[in-house]
Amino acid sequence: LQIIYTSFLSSKYHVLLCFFLLTYMALPTDQMAELWALEHSTLKVPYEVLNKKFRMTQKALDRDVTRIGDCLNEMEKLLRNPVVNANDLSPWTVQLEEKLRALQEKLHDNVQQEVQAMDVINSRIDHLKIGVGSVSSECKEKQCWRQTRIERILVDYLLRSGCYDIAAAVAERCNIAHLTNMAIFAHARLVEDSLKRHETGPCLEWCYENRSRLRRLKSTLELKVRQQDFIELVRMGDKLAAVRYATKHFGSVDLATWGQLMPILGLLAFHPASNSEKYKSIMSSDRWDELVDVFRCENLRLYQLGVYSVFSTCLQCGISAIKTPRCMLGNYDPYPVVSFPQRSPTHGSEDGQENAIRQSRLAQQQLQQQCPTCTDEVRLLSEQLPVAHASQSRLICPYSGEPLNENNPPFVLPNGFVYGQSSLLAIATQNGGKMVCPRTRQSFSLKEADRVYIL
Repeated sequence: LQIIYTSFLSSKYHVLLCFFLLTYMALPTDQMAELWALEHSTLKVPYEVLNKKFRMTQKALDRDVTRIGDCLNEMEKLLRNPVVNANDLSPWTVQLEEKLRALQEKLHDNVQQEVQAMDVINSRIDHLKIGVGSVSSECKEKQCWRQTRIERILVDYLLRSGCYDIAAAVAERCNIAHLTNMAIFAHARLVEDSLKRHETGPCLEWCYENRSRLRRLKSTLELKVRQQDFIELVRMGDKLAAVRYATKHFGSVDLATWGQLMPILGLLAFHPASNSEKYKSIMSSDRWDELVDVFRCENLRLYQLGVYSVFSTCLQCGISAIKTPRCMLGNYDPYPVVSFPQRSPTHGSEDGQENAIRQSRLAQQQLQQQCPTCTDEVRLLSEQLPVAHASQSRLICPYSGEPLNENNPPFVLPNGFVYGQSSLLAIATQNGGKMVCPRTRQSFSLKEADRVYIL
């Protein structure tokens, strides 16, 4: 039974792995990079879930097969006797039948769960094939797929942030629950809620269920939870129970970890109300919030998810793509006014010059708000990000959006704003030959505009 079951599931793994590799290798390089960067968790999480179910079933099967083998050995001992009494053999046959029936039911249930996990993987592969297929990007199906991907990325970010109710509402409204990792985060929510209630039982159960993987990851979550249990015993004044707890759970800790335990064990010698800042921090209730953060990180590592969500990655790439060195100059005006001598008497007075500069500054502040990276909210996010790499600058007319080049040379107005020649002619045509600045609403003649040369 064990050989048949293992070979059956192994064949499913091989089929899935071969199909995914063939699909992945057939893609162009840019699509391969996009699939790996944005859709890694889409396939990795259900695969890890399937792998976990398989390992748990295999361990349970090993235990049941061992018990059945022990039962068969006892029956063989009885059958070796010259005279075998049916009454002596009957209890063992009944016990063997019960064990086989229980094993059959367990195998049936476990296989059904693994088939469901396989269906999840297949549905996600079918979904990704739409996005990486040869369908035109202008196709309606491709556009719907992109919208669905944005919704999936948003749900993933909400789940990572702990906004489970909002994430569930978005997934249900967009009908994408089967394409998200709601299940693993729903279980994680139960553990987080218990930690917020200062209960460690569910978290320790989670650590026990995933102890082999956590051991390979060299996780310290269980140790931190045990430390918190020890702290709570000391807080209640039951130091004898704390000593017994430490003897039971900290006795097998390696020497490298003792440095973390010594301050905790020092609580036995210090009163909980001690004025020592070090022990005040240990007794602080903020440690429970730290445990929640540690659990979230370990839950992500368990399923091989990155520290940053896809939403955060895309947002940082987008900010970096439009970030320039001037965006991070603080209060420095990123759009300085270029002053030119006034050639018209109507603009020659000092009051007129000051008014023009004031209006120009106001218009430049409004223009600054149009740059996403220069806003107060995004500036904080972009401080540590690199600026966009531009090997060759391109000048764009702020009025028409057309490039400024030899066919559309730039011209500067007396108030310091630059526009393309085609924009100046179009605005002058609309205003009876007068050039009205779209930002300051100042009026100039076309003769007052000077050609700008880029060196």
